[in-house]
Parts: sequence; structure tokens; C-alpha cells
Amino acid sequence: VFVDVSDEKDKTLPLNITLILDGSTSMQGMRLETLKSTAIEILRLLRPQDIVSVVFFNDRADVVIPAGPQPGQHKIESSIRTIQARGATEMYRGLNAGFQESRRYLSSNYTNHIILITDGHTYGDEAVCLELADQASEIGITISALGIGSEWNDKFLDELVQRTGGSSIFVSDPKDIDLLLKEKFQGLGKTYVERVSLDIRMIPGVKLKYAFRLNPELGPLPITFPIQLGGIPYKSRQRILLEFLVDPIRTNISRLMLAEGHFTFEIPKYSKRQYRLPVTLMRPVSTSYEMEPPPHSIVEAMSKLTLYRMQEKVRDDIEVGEFESAAQSLQNIATHLFSKGATDLAKTALLEVQNVKNQQKLSQEGEKKIKYGTRALLLPESPEEG
Repeated sequence: VFVDVSDEKDKTLPLNITLILDGSTSMQGMRLETLKSTAIEILRLLRPQDIVSVVFFNDRADVVIPAGPQPGQHKIESSIRTIQARGATEMYRGLNAGFQESRRYLSSNYTNHIILITDGHTYGDEAVCLELADQASEIGITISALGIGSEWNDKFLDELVQRTGGSSIFVSDPKDIDLLLKEKFQGLGKTYVERVSLDIRMIPGVKLKYAFRLNPELGPLPITFPIQLGGIPYKSRQRILLEFLVDPIRTNISRLMLAEGHFTFEIPKYSKRQYRLPVTLMRPVSTSYEMEPPPHSIVEAMSKLTLYRMQEKVRDDIEVGEFESAAQSLQNIATHLFSKGATDLAKTALLEVQNVKNQQKLSQEGEKKIKYGTRALLLPESPEEG
């Protein structure tokens, strides 16, 4: 989907934004202080038409700023400054409180978005968190997550945000909170197309094996339909890669239909109705090897995505006890990273080779650095022009 608008200010949507901040004991110190300062700076950037709410959670949840038009800046700052770290991490309490605040001003005329910021695991409430994400998706609320440090559950948060079309971000150093959170807000402030989803049906003998979103935000996608894809900024594109596994094809077939279905999306500034765009995926079939080469953009994306897929395989191999295979894959990842000039990330991969050989596991920090580092390689080298 490609959208071109002439006036950003007139066409982008106001925000209905909810910040859910982890205030458990592990956040005390620089992490929480940086997060509070960044939240205050970001809330200063919101426009008069934007709706804001802030929830603070540990083993309970407190609504620090109820959803509504922005209160006075002094009230915002004093409310956030008083937050203190204490207690354990019970994510559902924070998510549920934030969800209730977000839905108070829920409207297709807003970009309805929850940003969860945490540094730890939640225990025993993962299932209800995922159920809440499904509820949010059904009514048009997107959830994104920002994980600080190395001890949070990236696999769980990826699944949580995927269900709504959101994204997850890794923050290895607290000083990076400011930059990454501001980038997230700036992207949300440019949203023009909302609630994009893809629903397709594969023909017999075809299976969707893998799905990945390349733009506007990077991240793996679920392979169950409908797939929630989130929003699209003005003058931008939604790019996704789908990998299909196809059973042997009869020799008399010249074109094979893989799947058919539709995209749905909304352009609230233009119309109140939901748009539906039919899609049919077909490929030519030939017994000749002289095939037309695929587009360069796809070849380049697949080349970079290979490293991300390799680190996924490393994690899978470790889970089933294939430690030699995992170590060899990490060695290969390091070699490729060195060739691409990603020296620091390559060194991290080499260190993890020893962890796998000696301890039969990845370190929490190394695991996340490799996962999100290889994912970041898919980012465009320069901003895309409209």
C-alpha cells in the first residue's frame, strides 16, 4: 500500500497515546530516572488535539495521568516525578489499566496506541496479557513494547505486540531510552493509514511458512490470519515478506495461484469507511532454469533477513539440545557480520559460541543483542523518499 498526501499537518491523525511504565524494584536508579525524564520531554511534544494517559505498574497499577486532553505541564511533570520503584513485575495489571484508559477516548479519528516499557519478566499472567492484546486488536488499539536491559522476555513481548500490529524495541543501555522512545513517538505522529490487516486463504498444497514486516517498522509477523500490520505514515509504504512452502507442482501448470484474499485498512482523515483491497498471489511455473531474476529490493531484503533467520534457528536448536549445530550457526553468523562491517555484533556472536559450547545456552544480553542487531540490519541505509 502506498500513500501520498500533500499536507502532513492536515492529513495525519491526532494521538490517543497511553504510556505504561514498569516501576518494579529492578527499574530503580538510572533506568527509571531516564525513563521519567524522557516521558516528560515527549509529553511536551504532544499537540493540543492529542489525548494522553500514563500508567505506572509493579505488583499493582496506578493511573498517574488519566486519559484526556493534556493537563497543565506542571501537573504532568509533578505526577511523573513522584513515581518511585518498588514491588514486583505483574504486567497484566499495567496492561489492563492502560487498556481501560486507552479505550475511554477510543475513536477511528485517533491513532490509538499503547506503549509498554519494561525491564523484566512477568510470571503467571502471560495468557491473560495475550488475551487482552487480542481484545485491543479487535477494537483498533495497537500495542508496542520497549524492553530495557537483558532480563525481559523478548519472545513473549514479540507475540504480544504481533497480535495488534505493533513492534518491540530493545534498549541495551538506559541512555538510549530517550532516542528510541522519541523515534517511536515521531513515527506515530505521522500516521495516515490505520488498522491495516491482511487476510488470505492459501490453495491446497500451499502453506505460509514465514512472514516478516520490513516497513514501516521491522519485525516478525504471525502466520495465522488475519495478520495485523498496524498503521502507515504519510508518504510511506507497507512492505512485508511472505514465504510459502509449495507441494510438488504438476508439469502442465504454467501459473500457480498461491493464495487470494484482501487487505483492509482505514484512512480516517479521508473517509469513515473501511477500505478493502483484493489481493491474489500468483507465480509463473517453468521447467526451465532461465527464470527472470527477482527484483533487487527483494534479493537485498532476503539476503539481510537470512542472518535474522539464522539466529532464530540458533535459539530453536538450543531448545532441542542441538548445541553443536547452534554453535556452528553462530560462527557462520559472525563470519557474515564481519564481512558486512558489523564488527561489534560479530564479536558478540563469537562470545556466544563459547557460551553455547560451555554452558549450552546463550547469555540473556548476547541473545538480545544478536536478535535485535541482525533485525536492525534490515533498516534502510537512508530515508525513503515518498
